[in-house]
Amino acid sequence: HSSIAYDILKETHEVSAHIAVRHHYSQKNSYPTELPDFPEWMPNELKEKIEYSAKILSIIDFYDAATTRNNNKYGGEKLTLNRIKELMIENHLDQKQIIDELYTAKIFL
Repeated sequence: HSSIAYDILKETHEVSAHIAVRHHYSQKNSYPTELPDFPEWMPNELKEKIEYSAKILSIIDFYDAATTRNNNKYGGEKLTLNRIKELMIENHLDQKQIIDELYTAKIFL
């Protein structure tokens, strides 16, 4: 769905398109395998914000999946907040600090 979102958004909101296509890229089993290049006009600061925003979206997407969908991946069990956090960190290896900050801020309840 990342590439489909990119294709839908790229003509009307290029920044959102780049966030959408990158939001699974920093996960343990990342996809898509190739990302579209950033446009030449885009400053590095904006590229960094896009990368950060994609990581946040990835974590939120994971949380949504873990709390609202049938979790056959995890034995069909209803996952506790602590278990979800453990799984988030396992699947977002370089984002532990962000996840800890979101939990400390009580974003995930």
